[in-house]
Amino acid sequence: MLAPELWDSSDNSEAVAACRRQCQRRFACAQEALTGPRHLVSTLNGVIAGVAIPAQNEYGTSKSHKAALQRLQAIADQGHRLSSAPLASAG
Repeated sequence: MLAPELWDSSDNSEAVAACRRQCQRRFACAQEALTGPRHLVSTLNGVIAGVAIPAQNEYGTSKSHKAALQRLQAIADQGHRLSSAPLASAG
């Protein structure tokens, strides 16, 4: 298991890669991160669900932060679609 402090930096490629390859909770993690109050979601930074989220700028207008949150939302949506899809019969 990786040390928790590795997730605090958005420029940690090791944490991003490990999360994308190994995390069984990636979709759930993305969903949980985005279900908080709006003002808290806008302050997210670090590595969440394999997405490197840079800190927001002082004006709250960082395009890279907004794009990272959109990627996180896409992962959460994908997880929701996968969890609600009917299972195929083994035939």
